[in-house]
Amino acid sequence: MDLGSIIKGAIIEYIKSHNEDSGKVVEFFNLIDEIDKCTQSLPIHIRNELLQAISLALTANGIIIQLKR
Repeated sequence: MDLGSIIKGAIIEYIKSHNEDSGKVVEFFNLIDEIDKCTQSLPIHIRNELLQAISLALTANGIIIQLKR
């Protein structure tokens, strides 16, 4: 699973329970797509460490996503 999908999943889960600002989600997705493009140029081990750090940060803030593999 790529970084963009993980972050998008976290945002979608958040929006499901906090619908008040859902109109701005498209802006987030566009930014996430750009970030994801940048991360694709990183070495795989750096990408994996970055994904792990983001996943831990999201979990620590109460945002849990389930990855489908």
